[in-house]
Amino acid sequence: MLSVLDLGTSIALVTFFAANRIEHPEKAIHYIQIFIYWQLITGLIQFSSVTVLGLYVFPNSEAYAYLSYAVIIHSMIRFPGFTGVMLLTLRALQRSDLEQISNILVNFVFKLCVNYLCVLIFRAIFANMVEYGEIFGAVMG
Repeated sequence: MLSVLDLGTSIALVTFFAANRIEHPEKAIHYIQIFIYWQLITGLIQFSSVTVLGLYVFPNSEAYAYLSYAVIIHSMIRFPGFTGVMLLTLRALQRSDLEQISNILVNFVFKLCVNYLCVLIFRAIFANMVEYGEIFGAVMG
């Protein structure tokens, strides 16, 4: 779904920002704004549609009712949707060195380490709650 709603806006950001950053910097910044607004709107649409599924469709289904909380919490990952702006801007500025360092930080530190720590923390928080349990905490983390 991410690729469908992107519609090439990330490629357009890199292309048009790089083409206009020297002679028309205000126009280059405008392309970043368009990208942020587009990602904000499509992220809100994705968040809303998946949350509606988690609130109204899954609880009425015996097979998927237990997934309601997990689907709603997981839908928050996609909102606001413009977290890659800095990486795309570095790509447009042709700063591959900084883009690679930032990519490693985002993919290793934030996605791997922070996710693992959140699983451990939420698992510990929900371990003593009988109605939810340790597994629910791990899923929410």
